[in-house]
Amino acid sequence: MSIMNFFKKINLCKPFLNVRGSALLEVLFGISLVSLVLLSLLGAYSFYLKNSFRLTEKIQASFLVEEGIESLRIIRDDGWSSSFGSFISETPYYLSFDGSTWKATTSATSVDGLFWRTFVISNVNRNSEDDIVEVGGINDPDTKKASLFVSWNSGGSTSTLSVSTYFTNLFSN
Repeated sequence: MSIMNFFKKINLCKPFLNVRGSALLEVLFGISLVSLVLLSLLGAYSFYLKNSFRLTEKIQASFLVEEGIESLRIIRDDGWSSSFGSFISETPYYLSFDGSTWKATTSATSVDGLFWRTFVISNVNRNSEDDIVEVGGINDPDTKKASLFVSWNSGGSTSTLSVSTYFTNLFSN
């Protein structure tokens, strides 16, 4: 059933029924309706693609954070006094892989030209009950707090994922 026949049955278009070009109106109305639906679908698809790429970047950043923490464990295991014990507190460091092991460097390095992974080592203080405290207490040279950050540019702004954890001189090395 055509649109005009539908309107004839409900008597909405009586003044226009005998006008020449009513078929042209039907065509224009149909084209407008199809165009509106197609533009809506195109907008939804564009929104989906943009969010899909952002989600992919966030997943990659999550893996880089996890890899960064594992890399810090390897650095710690290679020798506390040559790694965590020698890091300058609150100084940003970068991770680099030299082909056989992970190293900490102060030279900025990117991952895949998109992500920047940095970490900061902080001193840890303990109170008289041997609990970690933010304020006061005595410095524990065998415990350090590591904060790792992965940043990337996304949609004209910088996004960052971060995690903090504690490392101890597990092997007394």
